[in-house]
Amino acid sequence: MTSDYARQDGNEEVWKLVLIEGHPLLLSKKKRFGSLPSDPRCKLCIAPFSGLGGWALRTFKGIRQSKRNPLFCNACDEFLKAYPGGTDTPMTMMFVDIRNSTGLSADMPAREFMNLVAELRNVALDAMAKTDGSVLEFIGDGVVAVWPPGIAGADHAKKGIAAARRLQQEVGKLAPRGIELPIGIGVHTGEAYLGTIAAASNDIQDISAFGHEVNVVARISAAAGAGQALISRATCEAAGLEHDPADFMQPELKGVEKPVDVLALT
Repeated sequence: MTSDYARQDGNEEVWKLVLIEGHPLLLSKKKRFGSLPSDPRCKLCIAPFSGLGGWALRTFKGIRQSKRNPLFCNACDEFLKAYPGGTDTPMTMMFVDIRNSTGLSADMPAREFMNLVAELRNVALDAMAKTDGSVLEFIGDGVVAVWPPGIAGADHAKKGIAAARRLQQEVGKLAPRGIELPIGIGVHTGEAYLGTIAAASNDIQDISAFGHEVNVVARISAAAGAGQALISRATCEAAGLEHDPADFMQPELKGVEKPVDVLALT
């Protein structure tokens, strides 16, 4: 998902435990750390790095932002360093970004637009935290998130839909000077490879997703109109979402040959 990093393989059994079955220690950490303030946070265990929560973890647990890899806490960074790799896992994925961001940025000072993107990221982080999702990456004015079953639970599809609803509701509060913030959201459930990637220039690692289904959710997001959330049939079925078959549509998805049914979330 990012050209600056190369995918790493290995330690599949360890990653199956983390991403599919659920590692008890990681799940316990996410549950405890999620209630502590404040952002930014570790991308894996969501330990806070600042505010009262960050101070408490540094002081009493020795958990702090890794100097080697600032995207993660020191404990999770050591895990990534010791167990590089990943595994194929069924999961729910989301892409969200601002529609016509070029035009919107032209209507306001650069700093104001930058602050708006930062606020959108905070809203997205909050939506993921409240639905057990994990933010994989920020791409410009976009956010990529996943709900692997080992972290989000068996109802990961329901949680992905809940996050989309929350984003639709909360983003209206960010509208600058009466300008509607036009975000587009895509949610899809399928199997993808989720695991570590490493920068070619040094040993800094991150976590990313690979595979056809990742491309599908990106294209679903691109097909969404301003303020719209498109949910794939696969996600609707996995979540047990009641729907009228006639409500599904098949938007043209660039580079995706097989038609994909999607439902516009209302």
